[in-house]
Amino acid sequence: MPSAEPRRFPPVRCTDALQFTLRNVYVVPSRFGWCWLLACLLLLVLAFNSGAAAPLLLAGLCLGLFLLALLLTPLNLRGLRLRAGEPAPGFADGRLHYPLLSHTHRRHGAVGLRLLRAPFPVQPPRVDIGPGEGRLSLVWRPQGRGLQHPGPIVVESWAPLGLFRCWGVWRPPVRQLVYPAPQPGPVDRWCPPQSEREGEGDWWDLTAHRPEDGLARVAWGVLARGGGWQRRRFSGEGQAAQWLQPDPALPRERALAALTAAVLQADRAGLIYGLRLDGLDEPPGRGRAHRDRCLAALALAP
Repeated sequence: MPSAEPRRFPPVRCTDALQFTLRNVYVVPSRFGWCWLLACLLLLVLAFNSGAAAPLLLAGLCLGLFLLALLLTPLNLRGLRLRAGEPAPGFADGRLHYPLLSHTHRRHGAVGLRLLRAPFPVQPPRVDIGPGEGRLSLVWRPQGRGLQHPGPIVVESWAPLGLFRCWGVWRPPVRQLVYPAPQPGPVDRWCPPQSEREGEGDWWDLTAHRPEDGLARVAWGVLARGGGWQRRRFSGEGQAAQWLQPDPALPRERALAALTAAVLQADRAGLIYGLRLDGLDEPPGRGRAHRDRCLAALALAP
């Protein structure tokens, strides 16, 4: 007789969105709920031994609240719909925020988000989700660079009485881009000769044309409109661009971490720099968009 496949409890759903119903949530008593139930049993024992009606009535009321909480707790998550947002890139050594978008038609109280691998005794912060569109954030710390996923997410609630814990598990498909953790270190730097630096940077100004400037810098569009002989001036003119590439003497991940620190340092200094990495050349430039392209190349490097 073939062995039965072990049942996964609870199952992890990997879908674009998760709609909570009474069929995909689980309910168990909380610690406070177990203590409440134990107190009810003690009241029943006291009532049977003493024959008094007051402990028996109080035990009946407490058991009624316990059963009522069993019915109300799953309803707190019912109707809540979650989907993943567009996570912003971050560094491997920091705490990243994974955005979740919520949609509901009513209020949900005391809802918590945490990773499935997080220790169970650590309860996440509880938030109230109001009607309409909302935005939640899951804080996690990645273990490496590249396109990373925080893992299965537990959505849980203790409302309204805290006697039961209701939860569901969901794995959103959207991954988050994680840059290497910057660590200062040696980096190969190379500056091209002066003859190769002509024309680097973005065009940003016009000056009077001189004969020694040649025809390559003539603003032909301005000349055609009758603006006279003008020379295009570039933002990188007069500043040597440098190419950054990994130090072959360092281990792979250590070299990428040093390159990340060098890119951030060059960006803060306003330098013009390019990146050479395994046949991938990011042309020299500067600015936030250029920095993000270089960091993305370092994050996705094989």
